[in-house]
Amino acid sequence: MPLWKRRADPQPVVIAGNSHISSFGVPAKAASGVIERVPIEGEPGFIGLTGPSPRQRSYWDELIRMARRQPVALLWAGNQHNARFMLPPGSPFDFFCSARPDLGVDSAVRLLPESAVRAVFQPSLEGLTWLVGELAKVSPLPPVIVGTPPPKQDNEAIRAMLAREQAFVDIARQLGTDLSSVRMSTPTLRLKLWCVLQQQMAQVALEKNVPFCAVPDELVTPEGFLRPEFWVRDATHANQKYGRIMLRAIERHLG
Repeated sequence: MPLWKRRADPQPVVIAGNSHISSFGVPAKAASGVIERVPIEGEPGFIGLTGPSPRQRSYWDELIRMARRQPVALLWAGNQHNARFMLPPGSPFDFFCSARPDLGVDSAVRLLPESAVRAVFQPSLEGLTWLVGELAKVSPLPPVIVGTPPPKQDNEAIRAMLAREQAFVDIARQLGTDLSSVRMSTPTLRLKLWCVLQQQMAQVALEKNVPFCAVPDELVTPEGFLRPEFWVRDATHANQKYGRIMLRAIERHLG
């Protein structure tokens, strides 16, 4: 039995964060426009925290208040690689990914150091560092930073779904084209970018002495992409089957 369930007064684990909480059955955006606690169907040991999107300071303050009595599993952002590089501006580039040397590099395009990629993502993680520190001060158990879904591999399937997300429609328009013809980054590049992002989140966890719950191997293909049976019909998110497996992984980190 996980440690938090053995407490004298066990409280459900709070699933909180940005849009990837949707794979846990928690609405990414509250229809009411206010911060709400929502049950997760079939999972009495967990509760979701939704609210207005984009998240405001009041959402994180409510999470800190809840953390005084309840463990927290936090999904912070997670789409930085997609938002910045799914439809990349400028000329193609590649880099050597130290976490996945087997992926190699494309020597036909501009090569960047991995440190340049880390520098792009680092500002988006400063809030995570602050928030985890605040949660760790008050929570009965260390908060768990939860890894976010790996990229999807099939570019043509993804292209057909991009129109569902206004952000990508707007990016294509800014690039002077449309979604039917806009250049997409290669799946391998997005996989490398995701690996770097997960490493950086894991580093925050290490520095703050809290657990990092990585995405289990059963959710990814042999190459490292999100398995198709865990897709939803958009370009970046995973489904609730994925979320159920992640809940079991979170339990192990709390235990």
